[in-house]
Amino acid sequence: MPKGYMDVRVDLSPLKDLAGFSGAAVVDCETGLLLGRMVARAADLDAGAASAADVVRAARGLAAALAADSDVEDVIVSLRGQYHMVRVVESNPAIVIYLALDRPAANLGLAHITLRNVERAVGP
Repeated sequence: MPKGYMDVRVDLSPLKDLAGFSGAAVVDCETGLLLGRMVARAADLDAGAASAADVVRAARGLAAALAADSDVEDVIVSLRGQYHMVRVVESNPAIVIYLALDRPAANLGLAHITLRNVERAVGP
């Protein structure tokens, strides 16, 4: 991890039990650096995770343009066959958790709740 960052411990294991789970990663949002990952099937998780950092930066730009008084909490990208969810770690907003799901099998509501619970359990 780059110098100056706190040691972040993220247990991604609850995400692997979600229907449609393809993969999950912990990403440094400022650099796109992959800090950890868990993959269920062959997928380009690294590219998705790095792109997730770009999505959060864009969402933060939108929030700033709207004069929002809070940071981005999460972002969901819906593709025809996939969901991509990104959750900003509240205790360290430079870190995000990225989750990829196969859309036909996924339960988006349950995935959102589980991702939120994983983020809230992040510890130094």
